[in-house]
Amino acid sequence: MVIPPLTTPYVAIMAERLLSTGQAAKAIGVSARSLSRWVTEGLIEPTLVTPGGQFRFDLDELKAQMKRRPRDRPKPPENDE
Repeated sequence: MVIPPLTTPYVAIMAERLLSTGQAAKAIGVSARSLSRWVTEGLIEPTLVTPGGQFRFDLDELKAQMKRRPRDRPKPPENDE
C-alpha cells in the first residue's frame, strides 16, 4: 500500500473527501466490522491510515475496489459418500 506524504495542503484537501470506516461502511451497505476485517485480510485497501491506525476511505475508490473484490469465498468440496 502506498501512503502519500502527509503535507498540510494534502491533508486539508483529502480530509474533506475521506470517510471513516463507519461512514464508508454505511455508504456501501456493510458493517464497519466487515469493512475493517476486509482491510485486515488484504481484500480492500484504505486510502489512508492515520497515525493512530484508523482507516480513511475515498468513496469512489472504495466502490471501485468492491467491484473488483471476489464476492464469496470458495465453497468447500462436497463429500461424495
